Amino acid sequence: MKHVVRVAVVALIFSSSGADARFVVEKVDAQRVDEGIRVRVELDLSLTDAVEQALSNGVPLIVIHEIALQRNGWFWHHVEQKVSEKHRLRYYALSGQYVVDGDESAMDAFRSASDALDMISSAVTTFDAPARDAGYTIAVRSRIDINALPAPLRPTALFSPQWQLSSDWSQWPIEGSPTN
Repeated sequence: MKHVVRVAVVALIFSSSGADARFVVEKVDAQRVDEGIRVRVELDLSLTDAVEQALSNGVPLIVIHEIALQRNGWFWHHVEQKVSEKHRLRYYALSGQYVVDGDESAMDAFRSASDALDMISSAVTTFDAPARDAGYTIAVRSRIDINALPAPLRPTALFSPQWQLSSDWSQWPIEGSPTN
């Protein structure tokens, strides 16, 4: 009987997937400019119930945006340059605010997790200009850094669909020519 109860509890934990929660790359605008290639990224970020509950109980989340300049090959894509933007999202119960800070950004406070995620959901970066051929694309993905979670939470996060918040890599063309 104990075995049946354990199996039921594990099944319940893994069955609720939070269908509305997702990390999706919605739009990438990559254009050649004088100083290189300017990339603007827009993402749709939302959290599952389990992740939002952990956040509201004081567990900080690290959201990573990875943006890569790739040269297209016959069998694979070679990454020429890569940028990773990290944003830390924390909840402070005393003030009732969600705080976002990052590697190169100032600290901002928000009243709701969705407002904080809206701020995190855009990125702008510039790559050095490669050769002028058309064989380059921009690849983008966004994810929660599970390895940055507190150690007791990592095993649950690794195996629970509730914690698998990561967009797929998506590729986008580079438009235009340098401005004068």
